[in-house]
Amino acid sequence: MIGTIEARKNHLLLLHLWERLVRELGQAAPELVLIGQRGWEADEVFALLDHSPLLRGHVRELGRCDDATMLAWLDGARALLMPSFIEGFGIPVIEALQRGVPVIASDLPVFREIAREIPRYLDPRDDAGWEAAIRAYCGDTPDRARQLALLPQFRAPTWADHFAKVDGWLPRL
Repeated sequence: MIGTIEARKNHLLLLHLWERLVRELGQAAPELVLIGQRGWEADEVFALLDHSPLLRGHVRELGRCDDATMLAWLDGARALLMPSFIEGFGIPVIEALQRGVPVIASDLPVFREIAREIPRYLDPRDDAGWEAAIRAYCGDTPDRARQLALLPQFRAPTWADHFAKVDGWLPRL
């Protein structure tokens, strides 16, 4: 997961999910890597990161890191996780798709606008759905294979695309 640790990004969902995975799978639980500095309104998340014995050794928190380090972690990921309640644009989704990394994301209009039907979309409040998707993406499942097959078709939005939309709206103002 890439992004500032703050309430709207919904890190809490993943941390509770990871505690369940560790309880059930022990050392076989996957590693969750959080890339982004600590922000605001996430005291419960910070408490779990700092004090949960279940998360130690299974959740890695990288505050600030350079682009090369972030991209190296992304390149080695089974999927980018974006369980956000609200997003402004979603640059990590674009970065993941450009690098051939599947995405599991909240079903937000901004993600659908930039990534179309490539990601696996879930409600950010659907704990069971997120858990099932994460477990599935640890292996080679049909949905992950579907994404991998679609990734070569991904085209990141461009400034020209953006201004073509803006130019269409300007006359109506």
